Amino acid sequence: MKTSYILIGIVIAVVVIGGVLMFQSNNNGQMPSLSEEENMTPPLGEQVQSSSVVTYTDSGYSPKELTVKKGDIVTFTNMSSMPMWTAFAMHPTHTVYPGTDIKNCENPGMMDMMFDSCAQIPTGQIWKFQFNETGEWGYHNHMQASHWGKVIVQ
Repeated sequence: MKTSYILIGIVIAVVVIGGVLMFQSNNNGQMPSLSEEENMTPPLGEQVQSSSVVTYTDSGYSPKELTVKKGDIVTFTNMSSMPMWTAFAMHPTHTVYPGTDIKNCENPGMMDMMFDSCAQIPTGQIWKFQFNETGEWGYHNHMQASHWGKVIVQ
């Protein structure tokens, strides 16, 4: 019985020592570092994208006005009981934001460039848009044109 305890102790010691030696040889004795994805410091001169959220409810968009930087992404979240179709405020054509025209909603190559979701976004779903043009951009719900907001891009 005493011999079995000694053998178990030796096996545990060998496993622990082996694990430590393997860890040290894989890391050259250094502590592990963050991967590039975990490193949150951007390279100098690289613009950091930021994200903001606009929530759509049965009362309309909130906040009604949002200021972002050029290149920022705004997420429009539908928390209402009806569909949301967020688009530039020139109803019904949506043509003032550069590259945006409701006629281009059938062209998949244009979809990411247009400030127009080009479809009804169901309750609980989101639509994201990256603002690459500076200016003041009014928008509305194409399904409920009296619901509107504004994104100011600096």
